Amino acid sequence: DMVGDSPCEYCLGIKLEKVRGELLENTLSISELAFKYGFCDGTYLIKLFRRRHGVTPGQYRSLVTRSR
Repeated sequence: DMVGDSPCEYCLGIKLEKVRGELLENTLSISELAFKYGFCDGTYLIKLFRRRHGVTPGQYRSLVTRSR
């Protein structure tokens, strides 16, 4: 839920949701996804993704692809 977020947090949330979708649809690396969505590097993307979703992007990709 992004209601009540600052405009910056709202935009960040949208980018993180796009990253989350891409993790399921392709095999781009975390660094490639970070570059594609304008994060300074893969480490920063991992930190933000974990803060919002509770797992790293790699863990998320593994969990979801394993459950298919």
